[in-house]
Order: sequence, then structure tokens, then C-alpha cells
Amino acid sequence: MIDLIICEKPSASKMVAAAFGDSTYKKAGNRSYFISNYKGNKIFIVSAAGHLFDLKKREYPIVGPLENYTFDFDWEGSWKLRETDSYKRDYFTCIKNVYTENKFDRVIIGCDFDIEGLLIGFMILTQLKVKKDKMFWMKMNSLAKYDVEKAYNNLEKPDIAWVNAGIARHEIDALFGWNMTKIFSNAAKKYRSRYRTISLGRVQSPTLHLVTEREEAIQKFVPEKYYSIRMTIEVDGIPYFAYHTNGDMKDKITAEEIINRCKNITECEVSDIKEVIEKKTPYHCFNISTCEQESWKYLHYTPKFVDEHLQQLYSFGLISYPRTGSTSLHGVPYQMVLDSLSNEQEYFSFTNKIRTEGFIPLSGGKSDLAHTAIYPTGKDSSFINNDYDKNILDIIKRRFISTFFPDLIMCRKFVTLFCSADFFILGSSNIVDQGWTEVYHFYKPEVVPIPDLKCGQKIIVKNIELLEHTTKPPSRYSFASLVREMEKISLGTKATRSDICKKLEDRGYIFTQNGSGITPTSLGKKLIEITLKYSPKISDIEMTRELEKNMDGISKGTISRSEVIEQARTTLKEILLTTTANMDSVGKELAEAMIYR
Repeated sequence: MIDLIICEKPSASKMVAAAFGDSTYKKAGNRSYFISNYKGNKIFIVSAAGHLFDLKKREYPIVGPLENYTFDFDWEGSWKLRETDSYKRDYFTCIKNVYTENKFDRVIIGCDFDIEGLLIGFMILTQLKVKKDKMFWMKMNSLAKYDVEKAYNNLEKPDIAWVNAGIARHEIDALFGWNMTKIFSNAAKKYRSRYRTISLGRVQSPTLHLVTEREEAIQKFVPEKYYSIRMTIEVDGIPYFAYHTNGDMKDKITAEEIINRCKNITECEVSDIKEVIEKKTPYHCFNISTCEQESWKYLHYTPKFVDEHLQQLYSFGLISYPRTGSTSLHGVPYQMVLDSLSNEQEYFSFTNKIRTEGFIPLSGGKSDLAHTAIYPTGKDSSFINNDYDKNILDIIKRRFISTFFPDLIMCRKFVTLFCSADFFILGSSNIVDQGWTEVYHFYKPEVVPIPDLKCGQKIIVKNIELLEHTTKPPSRYSFASLVREMEKISLGTKATRSDICKKLEDRGYIFTQNGSGITPTSLGKKLIEITLKYSPKISDIEMTRELEKNMDGISKGTISRSEVIEQARTTLKEILLTTTANMDSVGKELAEAMIYR
């Protein structure tokens, strides 16, 4: 059997060749490839460089107000479309030469295990005119040896529904992005001395709308006062705080009445003690979203930054495919991974405890029906000398190991104190068994100690005071919380959300300053104001969410690509017509905002 495997990137082809072993390095023109001998099969391993083919506007005449806009596309070599992609010609030439010079039994897509990866490979196979009966797909969870071999020994046919979903996403994003950007840029150009691109997009604009909505809520927020009552007691010379059972009170008069009743109190009595044992199960392994959130929370890395380093760790074969929506683990060789992690000093005690105590992994979790959660492959990572990679890999390893550990057990005690006609609560929180937090030390349960007390015991009261509080406005989004909100309302995909947020910053629509969160610029605010005023569908979250739902339907085979594309064209034409009717107003308002950006 002679096979050709097409990988997504050179680093991936190198890892795949290493997994098969007995590999020879070859050159074809300016690019390289590998030949491996594996179980009697001769395997040629070549590499793309991401998408080698991209959309090209199909030129044909349209009569009427939309004659200058694009509604259909063809696929073309990206090196023919952009000078910056000129290097990609060599990658395709190498693939084409290897393919034409050999007679292959199977041509295998070995790109990233997602819709984009499948589309990258499928487009190459289409350009090579590979017959369908020779097309196959390697669904690799990681680039580790065991995952590569497992995928190669269990080849599947390419999922055409996934391919159609990938094509539809590219075409719909281009339809909205190219055309809306063009009409707004042209409108502004009429009232400016020089041209500037005003970028809009199907997901980008609703995301910016989220930011401007939050900023508007902050600016309109009117703080309100509320009150609580705190009693300071003393036991063995140590002060402790107890709080009135009324909790937070909006009515100051009621709070003051309580203070007046208690103002001369010098002693209180323990009237009741309750203990509650609480168990907290370990978190499931990371998916892309939870890894972004935890890395921001504990490491202060932005989602885009995390995504880039996750991809690098994946390309090194150190973690499984990161752009996953799953938090469940299936088909993972746990014992092999744990044995490998045992060789690292910082994890040995944990893996040893798993073996000696017979701990089993946490079951359940969320599945995206395609991928497993992110997990460490166990490959030796001592060659990593980048602290960012080390920190992200460490949090992934600890998250994985912690899923084998038992629950965190907390004891919460509530002591009711009676004084005069009022009751106060003294609360405590203590760790009974640290469980999985022994490994995943990033999570630190709150510990609040109080002394041992008995019912009927008299306690000295040092002070009772009225505390005044003020309600706080909504917090500005961080990049992590904005990505989380996008996921919650189904804006974008797990692979694109962090990139969209970064683009908004790069294009001058949002900024961050002094840790105060994301703020829209004057141009960003004006852009959303204009779209809501003249063509609200541009920044309509529901419209974008419906398109996402339909594209998901394409991948599941419940709706056709042509039907979804036609719906998108209809919506876009409506947007363009309403904007065209208000071109002068749009241009004037945009030009003013760009002056005061």
C-alpha cells in the first residue's frame, strides 16, 4: 500500500513522520516532505501551510443599486490573490509534484481535526483531482505517536457535510465582510481627504455591539445605597465579625432602628450552631473556552495569546487538539499519560497517589461529538524553554491529573448569636479534605476560622455598627469575559472568538487601559450607533446567531449549503439597500467620528 498524507503545517508533518518512525527526509523544489515505512506501507507525508486556497470574487454584471458588490465566489490559489501568500505556491507545487510522480492507493487528509482542517485538505485534493474512492481522513486527537497510529489505522471517508459547512462559513463571512466594509468605507471616503478602511463583519459587528451596550449601561448606571449591620465580638482577645440576619437592607430607617436597639449591648449568647458539610467535585478537563478563562483568571493571559500558545503546544505533540468544545475524555490512554507524567518531579507525588489509592477519572462532561477534551499527551516537555508555554502546559497537566482526585470537602459552620431582640450570624469555612485542589492549586477555597463555641456561651460584644454600601455598575468586559459572553449567546466559533476580539482592538474600535476592561473608542461607538440607526441587522445578534445555527445544520446534514447561502445573500442585499439609501448621512457621521477617534 502506498499512501499520501497531507498535513496542515510543516511542524505537523514532522511530528506525523516521527510517529511512524523509519522516516526519510526529502526535498522537492523549495519544500520538503517525508517518506515513512510503517507496517509494510510506504507513506509519503507532505505539508500545506494553512489554507492554500481562498475565495476570489466572481465578476459578472449586476444592474441596479447593488452593481458594485460581490455575491458569488470561486476558489483560487491564495498566492495568486495576495503577494503576502506568495510562499504558499511552493507548498502546493511540492504536494502536486509528489502526487503526480507516484501512484497512490490512498490520499489522506491529515490536517487539524476540525472543519477548517478538513476543508484545507479537501480543497487540495479537489485541486489535485483525486478520485473520491481514494480520499480518506485521519481524525487525530493529537500528534502524539499513539494518536497518529490510531487515526491512521482507523481511516474514515471525509465528512462532506463538514466540508460544505466550512465552505459556507468562508463564503458567508466574505459576503458580509467584503460588502459591508466596502459600502461603509466608500461612504466615509466621500467626506474625507483620504481613504480609510472601515471594517465590518458578520460576527465582528455584533461583538462590538456587546461592548458598546455594556459601556452605555455603565454610563447610565445610577448607584443606590444599601446597608448592613456588623457586630464585632471578642473571644480569647481575638476579634471576629458577625452580621445581622436581615442581611442587606435598602431601608436606612430599619437599619438605624436595629442599631438603636443594640447600641448598649456588651454581651451576646450563642443560641444555635449548625454545621454543613459541602463537597465540590473536580472540574472536568479543559475545552478551548475554559482553558482561555482559567488562563486569564490565574495567569493573566488573554484568550488570543492562549490560543496561539495552545496551537504551539499541539504542534509539539504535547497536548491534544485544543480547539475543542468537549470537556469529556474518551479514548484517551490514561495510564500511559500518567506513567509519563510520573517522570516529572512536580507531578510524581500526585500520579503515585492515583496508583496507590486507586483513584479513577471523573466521568461525564460536555461533548461536541467530534473531539475529546484537552489533555497532555505525556510526551517529554523538557525542551520547552518558554515560560508562557510552560505555564499553560502546567495548568493543563494539573487540570488533567486533578480529575482523578476525590472531592474537595469543606465544613461550613453557622453560629447564631442572640442579643436583645436581634440575631447575628458568625460564619466559618474550613477544609476537611483538600481533594483535587491539592493538584489544581490555582483554585483556593476560602478559609474563615472561628473559635470553638458552645450553645449558651456568653461572648463579649465590642461594637455594633451600621455599614453603608453602594451598588456597583456592571463591569466592563475583559477579553476573557467577552469571549465567554460570545460563547454563551452563540456568536462566532470556538476557533474564531478570540481572534475577533483582537481584530476589534487592532482596528481601533475598542481599547483597554489601566486594567479597567474593554472600552469602545469614539469610532467604535459611532459605528454601532450608525448601524442601529440606518441598518440595524448589521449588528443584530439574533441574525448572526441564526446564521450560526444554520451553518451548524449544514455540518449535521439537516440543511443544504445552497439554502443557507441564499438566505445570507437575501439578508445582505437588504442591508446594502438600506445603507445605500442613507449613504450621505452614513458618510458624514463616520467622517466626524474618525476625526475625534
